Amino acid sequence: MNSQTEIPESVPAVAGKPKSVKLELSEEEADMIQLLLSNYVIAYRSDSSVDYKPEPVPREKAGQHPWVATPPAPEIINPTYDWFNKKWYSKSNDDNLNGIAQTVAVLKARSNQYDQVLNTMQETQNSSATQSLGVVKMMKQMREDQSDIKKLISSMQGILLSKATQPEASKADTKPTQPSDK
Repeated sequence: MNSQTEIPESVPAVAGKPKSVKLELSEEEADMIQLLLSNYVIAYRSDSSVDYKPEPVPREKAGQHPWVATPPAPEIINPTYDWFNKKWYSKSNDDNLNGIAQTVAVLKARSNQYDQVLNTMQETQNSSATQSLGVVKMMKQMREDQSDIKKLISSMQGILLSKATQPEASKADTKPTQPSDK
């Protein structure tokens, strides 16, 4: 017994192909094809070697790499699937240029921020260097002052030592004489 089978509407037509085909099949052949087709769906292959290709795949594989379960939006030109962000995007040059322009703008903004941070760090470093130079100058002056103080102390010790070692006679000469009461 022959029966006519139409491809179900749930299977989208491939571009440029007719939407339906009439086949002359026996009932057994039609049942076998229906059983085989019930386990398959059209998924959309997108990987490193193929940007976009509708393919029949077992139901359980649809949605797993490299087969996307949902088709790209019709307005997307030259579609390819971004598996990290889970969305279709266009590989057309216009979209790529827009993406590059946005990336360049973001990088310029970050570069300006980094330049500001670098300038602030350099100003802080210059300020610290100036303060350190001031501290070094103060320490040098303190060493010089300390050296002068040591020289003064040494001179004073010499004077005191020479006074302490003078003979007693010279000490007597320096005593004031007292007038006698005679």
